Amino acid sequence: AILMDSGGWAWPLILKRIMPVVRKGLQKRVNLIGQQSYKQQRWEVTDAPPLAHDYHVTLGILYNPDEMFNCITMGPPADSDEASEFRSFWGERSELRRFSDGTINEAVLWTGRWEGEKRTIPQQILKHLLCRHANIPTEGNGVQTTQSLLDTVLSREEYNTSKVTDTNTLRTGEEETTNVMKSYIELSRQLRQLKGLPLDIATVQGASSIFQHTEVYPPPPWSGKLSTKLRATPPKYIQPQCFYPSCDVGTSSFVPCFEVVIQLESSGKWPEKIPAIQNIVTSF
Repeated sequence: AILMDSGGWAWPLILKRIMPVVRKGLQKRVNLIGQQSYKQQRWEVTDAPPLAHDYHVTLGILYNPDEMFNCITMGPPADSDEASEFRSFWGERSELRRFSDGTINEAVLWTGRWEGEKRTIPQQILKHLLCRHANIPTEGNGVQTTQSLLDTVLSREEYNTSKVTDTNTLRTGEEETTNVMKSYIELSRQLRQLKGLPLDIATVQGASSIFQHTEVYPPPPWSGKLSTKLRATPPKYIQPQCFYPSCDVGTSSFVPCFEVVIQLESSGKWPEKIPAIQNIVTSF
């Protein structure tokens, strides 16, 4: 009857059905949700109106960066009146969980083993809820998102060598950046604790792009082993003019280095002549 009242135009009814579900499911993860207007179709009065599956809805979502990567959707306490409503809304994904403060709440746990997978948490939520409440299939073209399209460009083979294999999400190097930052902090601490230096080390500042989290392809840790990959032999017409490693000889892998700037404490005892300054620098 409602569809008849709208003359068979189903798009407003689809929005009315899915928008409350999307808002309730994402909650604090988003700051704003908007839908792109859909041009109303026309058809002859003697023809049947377009079917509901002929429509598509385009949503624009402005995420809250403080909440969007949260792997847990927290629900009400298990003994509250809202618990049954929460379970009905989330379905089989809802489960009882005990938290560190001793409380037992309904909650939904989303998959987020690494940073690239955490970016898909809103997509996981949308696919689950739209399938449950609107019968929109999760496979194929049922729900399409664009938030992870860049991951295929940023991912490298070295990032995806973990025992955990998943073809739907790719590692993009955030973990490698975190490891470098941890090593940098530990190195800075050890340098500032050195004793017996002519001058104490005041600060250690990172100068490479990785310390500003702007390195596009952070390198993975080097194992210290020689490279075992076979190298292609250069073309014959350039072989006399170049040196190249033999295919059966292991060679050292390229290990990127990161630059840091060490600032020494102020002192009025620095010499004025360049050779003397060089000798003091060499003593470090």
